[in-house]
Amino acid sequence: MDQYCIPLPDGRSLTLSVSQIRRVARGLGDHPSAAGHEGQALSIVQALCTLPPEQRADGVAVALLRFSEKQDIETIAHQRRLSFWQVHQLEEGFRAALSCAPSSRPRVHVGVTAEMEEYAASRVMYG
Repeated sequence: MDQYCIPLPDGRSLTLSVSQIRRVARGLGDHPSAAGHEGQALSIVQALCTLPPEQRADGVAVALLRFSEKQDIETIAHQRRLSFWQVHQLEEGFRAALSCAPSSRPRVHVGVTAEMEEYAASRVMYG
């Protein structure tokens, strides 16, 4: 897939390229690989689509400017003619939606992680 569509009110939509989504993912701290990129991209797109329809255009702009271009909130607010608080709310809304979006990243069960840490600690102490 080369592009993703974010539906907006009144039948309009925003189209984002794969490279735009990859830059947002990198800005969020993810490093999309060729194999896992599709799932990460879908998580970002789903998060943007869960924003209220009237906030999606600004939400997409904030995500691109904040994470892809690493701009500060004040600069984004000035460019988008939004208040600092509005930009902050859009960013937090996107982050919250992203944390609820399905992810392609494998999750390690807490018990397994604790066992691995215990094993590593015992290796250091006795090995």
